Amino acid sequence: MTIDSIEVHIEKLAGIIPDGAAVFLRAPDKTFVIFIGSTEGEALARAIQGEETPRPLTHDLVRSILLGFDIEITRMVISQILEGTYCATLVLAQKPSGDHQYKNEVRIDTRPSDAFVLAARIGFPIHVSQEVLDQVKDVSDLISADNPLPDFPPLGDLRIADDLGTVDRSDLAEPSDGEPD
Repeated sequence: MTIDSIEVHIEKLAGIIPDGAAVFLRAPDKTFVIFIGSTEGEALARAIQGEETPRPLTHDLVRSILLGFDIEITRMVISQILEGTYCATLVLAQKPSGDHQYKNEVRIDTRPSDAFVLAARIGFPIHVSQEVLDQVKDVSDLISADNPLPDFPPLGDLRIADDLGTVDRSDLAEPSDGEPD
């Protein structure tokens, strides 16, 4: 099963507050937002900033397991929206070695928030299906220079981030029918 997909990039992480964080993803023709939990938002901020923790966190553990077994994540695909929830798949491949000439590929269901952290730590591409891209609202105007969103705070300040403000989720998180308002 092949899904037509477009590569996207994390444009901005904003508003790490107790209710969560907003991840703005830029596609060639639009920017859209996915809301994630505050714990995942903090992990993503650490990964984006390249900060290591004294002891490995869950995403670090997964990265170590993948490296230990010579497995790479080739990409993540945000494939559909089910009842307002984004669904994604990680595509993993075991690198050929020794007498093994074949590259085994496995697809694993994942939450986009976990895959974002792994992508920031490991460096694999993020894709979105055309079906999802057709459903999401373009929020490019929200991240323009005229309307700056708060940056995520320095990591030492994450627990006191309630002054960052909030984004009205009601208009952004709902899939659209693809028609302009």
